[in-house]
Amino acid sequence: PRVVPLLRPFISPSVTALCRAQHHREIRGATRAERQQRQLVLVDSDSASPTIIEVLREACESARGDAAPRCTVKHVNGLSRSTVRELTTRAIAVVDWCMVGAERLPIEAVLCGASLLTSHCLHGSSRNDLPIAPQLVLEQEADLVAAVARLLAESRLELSRPLAVEPLRRLYDAEIGPASLVREARAVIRALNVAQPIPPYPPAW
Repeated sequence: PRVVPLLRPFISPSVTALCRAQHHREIRGATRAERQQRQLVLVDSDSASPTIIEVLREACESARGDAAPRCTVKHVNGLSRSTVRELTTRAIAVVDWCMVGAERLPIEAVLCGASLLTSHCLHGSSRNDLPIAPQLVLEQEADLVAAVARLLAESRLELSRPLAVEPLRRLYDAEIGPASLVREARAVIRALNVAQPIPPYPPAW
């Protein structure tokens, strides 16, 4: 069978620059209080099944401290780009179950400091363009409780960056961009033997 090269969309350079600045700021001086400000668990719009929402709320409730949940579940759907961008800077985790390709929300959230929790279903099983640690790729929805608890515990250790997603962050911060998409699109067209001109600069997400 013919093997078609990988085609990876890129994140807007303005977003990667914003997240890179935040990354450097956290690396230089993240305190425990600053890290614990990340209390949002974002749920991608196509992953917000009642079961997943219920499991995540259970995870936040089980981590209660000082009479308040240690995290809050936020379903991301129908929000403005500026609102989503602000949410990603306050997220400790983003959940995208059965990922359908390289989706924008989880990648942007990872670039801005969150950890990605996904499943082995569909794109989650790919390690070529989703290089994250095995403990973040879960078998079943019930595993989200322990996974969220682990991320909250790590945040108390003053970790300035979730290392389990660092390879993915570096991939989209340094390697994948407009130029890489042009190269990969041309490689795909060559592989399919399709004579079709490619725009010099494809639109970003």
